[in-house]
Amino acid sequence: MNMSCVGIDIAKKTFVVAVEVSDKVKIKSFNNSILGFNEFIDWLNEFRLSKLYFCMESTGKYGDELALYLYEQNYSISVVNPARIKYFAKSQLTRNKTDSIDAKVIMQYCKFFKPSLWKPAPIEIKNLETLVKRVDSLNEMITQETNRLEKCDIAIKSSIEKHIQYLKKEVDEMERQIAQHIDNHPQLKKDAELLDTIPGIGKRRANKLLTILGGNQKFNSAKEVAAYVGLNPEHSQSGTSLNSVHLSKTGSSEMRKMLYMPALTAIKYKPILRKFYEKLISKGKPKKLAICAVMRKFWHIIYGVLKNQSAFNEKILDV
Repeated sequence: MNMSCVGIDIAKKTFVVAVEVSDKVKIKSFNNSILGFNEFIDWLNEFRLSKLYFCMESTGKYGDELALYLYEQNYSISVVNPARIKYFAKSQLTRNKTDSIDAKVIMQYCKFFKPSLWKPAPIEIKNLETLVKRVDSLNEMITQETNRLEKCDIAIKSSIEKHIQYLKKEVDEMERQIAQHIDNHPQLKKDAELLDTIPGIGKRRANKLLTILGGNQKFNSAKEVAAYVGLNPEHSQSGTSLNSVHLSKTGSSEMRKMLYMPALTAIKYKPILRKFYEKLISKGKPKKLAICAVMRKFWHIIYGVLKNQSAFNEKILDV
């Protein structure tokens, strides 16, 4: 069935859309509000297009309401990593960047690639994500205040110290709420218990992992998880003067950072993973590439434990 792809470029207060009508691209801006959403659909209906397929970048809270609105109206909607749109734009030799151009590029990306459809996370996952993000924000404030404390004037030292103590109590309270929230939802509770069987994960990392993988609501394979995180290495080599490797930046940088230290610890203390790491090094692989491979194996383990609903078994590390 032919589909009419609609590209959406999201901003805080407005969004710009692009759609192809009779070989011409129509572009229009709307307010990022429920009134704007309704006007957007009314405008599209004027063209009497075939099945609509909407596509937007993942921009966090600015696009969440529109994506949910379209999903609840039973439209097909994809929410894609902004890096994919960026690289696609480069491949099309797009030199300028405006909201209208971005919307058109997103429309073309949707038309060429038909990315996977989006669906909202279950409400218990969404609420958990909100609580986890609050803990992250509080910890960032603690770090900022601690840095100020090192160089502050004696006149404000006591104030900063009191604020740090207050923030720490708030973190404790939020983590208590997170634990209670997980306990109140049987599947989340079971998933948390399963993650706890994986060495090196820890409670805080487990909470973040649940917002991504809890209930396996987003991914159909471990390979999809690795792509989402961006753990595919990019190796640049040309003659003898260039030979570098780095992790892909097309995924979640936060998720990559989260398992970096556990991977280093596993290489040091887990004989099987150390053997796996050393095997790659012996083949001439750069250290970063080998560490990336260990991190990727961690994500495969995490996905497998949750997907199969079975506790971690070290035998699966037999590499």
